Amino acid sequence: MGKGKGFCKVILFGEHFVVYGVKGVVAPISSYVEVEVVKSNKDEVIPPYQELRMNALKIAKKELGIEDGVSLKKAEFNTPESGGIGRSAAFAVAITRALADEFNIKLSEEEVNKVAFEIEKYFHGNPSGIDNTVATYKKPLIFQKGKEPVFFEMEPLNILLVSTGKRGDTKHLVLDVVKPLADRNKEIFESLCNTASLIVDEGIKALKEGNIEKIGELMNINQGLLYSIGVSTKEIEEILLSTKKYSYGGKLTGAGGGGNVIILPKNKDKVKEILNELGYKYEDIMVGK
Repeated sequence: MGKGKGFCKVILFGEHFVVYGVKGVVAPISSYVEVEVVKSNKDEVIPPYQELRMNALKIAKKELGIEDGVSLKKAEFNTPESGGIGRSAAFAVAITRALADEFNIKLSEEEVNKVAFEIEKYFHGNPSGIDNTVATYKKPLIFQKGKEPVFFEMEPLNILLVSTGKRGDTKHLVLDVVKPLADRNKEIFESLCNTASLIVDEGIKALKEGNIEKIGELMNINQGLLYSIGVSTKEIEEILLSTKKYSYGGKLTGAGGGGNVIILPKNKDKVKEILNELGYKYEDIMVGK
């Protein structure tokens, strides 16, 4: 039985401004996907999403030069259900590693990442490659449009990942919400990008130092920018405002319009109590470890 694992991620700073050349910061989280495969007479996968899983399996086999039949016996998602945390990339990495394990194929991390990226192309068409890179290496990284990602070391953070219960539409938010705003307000938006860039630089410094108060403060400022460009929602704001007294800071993570919120708790029990009262689901996770 071949086994493999891939890790999910959160965006700590950056989000939409990366489209306009600003750096972003992504870090792995303790949530993961685990896959088990075994040689078989024919290719077969377990439900759900059989078509997606079958195509992912075939792409991975092709990339690895495997001609034997393979049965996907297990695909365990130890992750929150909401989107924006790189679940598909974690699966792509996990199935690549599981196949390599079952067929005794020695792969470097770079080779795992390359195969996972090919699977991600099937899932998303034109992915950045960031999600599969974090899922493979399980290291925080700085990314910037058109440049190679840069890994860095950070002090691990304990956060609460809170689901709004709604999914955001990334393409709609990028093209129909943020772009028209940026086009109508070029100088103001350029100023926002400059501010976002400063937040990222200060955020990287704070993450390296483990300065929780500063990280939370910068998250709050970053969230203010994201609210100003129209990608926050009433659910996101409710989660953040309701828990503000008991947290160092927080923000949406990913495209917005729903999805997830990250909270850096000061009093975790009180934050959890509030979220329970409001009816929001959350995960207690580690970031950057």
